[in-house]
This record gives sequence, C-alpha cells and structure tokens, in this order.
Amino acid sequence: MQTMTQDTLSQLPADLYRYTLETFRAALPRPISDSPELLQAAIDKVAAMQPATTTEANRAAIFIVFAEQSKDCLRHAEQPGIPLKLAYKCRATALSLMRNSQNALRNLLDLQAARRKLEADPVAHARAEAEKQCMYELLSQMRHRRQAAADPRPKPAPRPAAAPEKSARPPRSMLIQDSGTVSKVTIH
Repeated sequence: MQTMTQDTLSQLPADLYRYTLETFRAALPRPISDSPELLQAAIDKVAAMQPATTTEANRAAIFIVFAEQSKDCLRHAEQPGIPLKLAYKCRATALSLMRNSQNALRNLLDLQAARRKLEADPVAHARAEAEKQCMYELLSQMRHRRQAAADPRPKPAPRPAAAPEKSARPPRSMLIQDSGTVSKVTIH
C-alpha cells in the first residue's frame, strides 16, 4: 500500500527529501511513546498538504512542527502538580507556537496558489521549469566540487613563485648611506 508520503514528498530530489525529513524529525517534540506510527502520522500530515516543491515541503513541515510543539506545550501545562506560573508560561508559549503555525500555513497556501497560477500559464511554466533545471545543475556541480575538495588524494606541490619583475621606475623611497649614517630619502 502506498502512503501519501510516497506519492507527494518522494517526488522531491532524493537528497532534499532526506534533508527535509531529517530536519522535520529533529524538530518534532519528543513523542510520548517511541512508536514509529506517530512519526509516520506526522509525515503523512505534511504529505496531505501536497507540497510540490522543496520550499512547500519545508513550509508544510514547519506548520506541522509548530502545531505539534504547541500541543506539547499544552500537554505540559496540564500536567498534575505543575506550578501555576509555569502552566501560564506553557500556555503562552503554546499560543505563540500556534500563531507561528498559522503563519506557516498561510505562507504555504500562498506559495501553492502562486505555483498553480504559474502552472496555468504554459510560457511562464516552461521558463520556471528551465530555471529549476539550471538550479539543480548548479547544485549538482557544487556537490561535485565539494566532493572533489574533500578528496583525500594528495595535491600536486605548488609551483615556485616567479621572481617579481623589476619595474622601470625606481622605488618611491630608498636608503642612502653617507659617511656611516643611514638616511631615508623619498623620491617624488
């Protein structure tokens, strides 16, 4: 059975998909139980928002993370025996996180609306696809350069520097020795 995650999120490039997933997993609050189904449920929530780009997937993940952290703060506020002042702080934090969550959702919906509008215009869509391909090529080249820089093979010894050429002009200042004393003369 295919999950929504496989249908939408896995369409992203593999390294961006892994990065988004790992960042998402690290940002989620610690679950009450170590059930893998809870993580899969959170991933399915992101996938249900149907992100088509990395930016959209990131915004959807931010929305879910803030919403889950908000719920976690509310859960802490309701713990038995928690001091009243700490319960108020937990509720205030939960409210702030919920606002951030709603802002991320609005931003995601704006991004998706702009993408759908762009997809409706064939010329603009073709231009955007070409730009995206150029960006992927650039990222690929950067990745290859990073790997080449990290290559443990010894590099060739640097060539000795060539002797500097003497200019036709005399130096601006020179030392003149006269009868055992040294004085500095500036030439204009």
